[in-house]
Amino acid sequence: MRSSPTKRLLWHLFSVLALIGVTAGPMIAQDRVLNVDDLFGIRSVGSPQVSPDNKWVAYTIRTVSLENEEAETRIWMVSTSGGEPIALTSEGYSASSPRWSPDGQYLSFTANRDETSNQMWLLDRRGGEAQKLTDVKQG
Repeated sequence: MRSSPTKRLLWHLFSVLALIGVTAGPMIAQDRVLNVDDLFGIRSVGSPQVSPDNKWVAYTIRTVSLENEEAETRIWMVSTSGGEPIALTSEGYSASSPRWSPDGQYLSFTANRDETSNQMWLLDRRGGEAQKLTDVKQG
């Protein structure tokens, strides 16, 4: 019997979260007290968005750098049938709030690329450079 798309999606989402737990596991399993460096090494997963065809999940991963004293959020995508996650945004700026187009081909998001304020961007999920949609001045 085939499982429903929702059950498969939840299984894959929990698999991603478990993988993050496994990578953090050795740090926690050690017989020592967590320190500030450990806390800055923890990545936060959030904003899961399932594509309209239930084939992809876009989500964010937030990291914090103790050296740079900065936080950065990137958008990733993974197939609901499994496989390696794909980075959709680059390092060096923060991107968040991913949302799928009704046909599932495009992903819109907010980002502060070379800007002091967030702007809306549109990215073809198959690849390529994101297109800037807004030019709202900070005021």
